[in-house]
Amino acid sequence: MKIVVIGGTGLIGSKLVEKLRKDGHEPLAAALDTGVNALTGEGLAEALEGAQVVVGGVSSGRVTSVRHSAVLGKVIGLAIVPSELAAEGARFLVQVDGRAVAMRVHLGPFFDPAGERLKA
Repeated sequence: MKIVVIGGTGLIGSKLVEKLRKDGHEPLAAALDTGVNALTGEGLAEALEGAQVVVGGVSSGRVTSVRHSAVLGKVIGLAIVPSELAAEGARFLVQVDGRAVAMRVHLGPFFDPAGERLKA
């Protein structure tokens, strides 16, 4: 399982990364010196790709891609989840650095199919 460790190059974080690797996980040391700034979000989207989606404490899918949206001003992503769980507005957790981060399902397109934004 891919696990993102924020501060993974520091004194404690590096020990956690080492232990996770020994336990057969795929830890990613996310820190300023690896190009990830958890406060500004710089590099965070790339770090989250491939992280596990957790529902009811059980891994139920995975994040396939994540990027920062300049229009929305936040991180958005795509994830593979079972169809019965993919309902508009459904909420899931993504496991990041051993903690749960909330996400919400949006089934509509991520683009402007009618060109309304261009006309505004």
